[in-house]
Amino acid sequence: MVKSIFVMSDFDKFSLKCNYSWSDADKANRYENSRADDVINTNNGYQVLDFINHFMEVAGHRSLESFNRVEKMVKRELPENFTTRKEIESWLSKNMYKRV
Repeated sequence: MVKSIFVMSDFDKFSLKCNYSWSDADKANRYENSRADDVINTNNGYQVLDFINHFMEVAGHRSLESFNRVEKMVKRELPENFTTRKEIESWLSKNMYKRV
């Protein structure tokens, strides 16, 4: 019997290139489980890191280059009116490979 093993992308905060808040209050506002209606605070390092790692896993991305591209898009290019996990994931999926 062959078992299928899926390795989750598990980048840490040292993989991030932008500046974030890493306070105890921010840590307390992490989501225990991922839900589509979670509002992601793009200044909260814990939430952004968890979001990107989850997105990378679902989308099948594993490289640091992809991680940094997703981070740049979330931090610098994401329209302000996209705030929930579902909205951000959908926007990323549609715009990840568009040429600038």
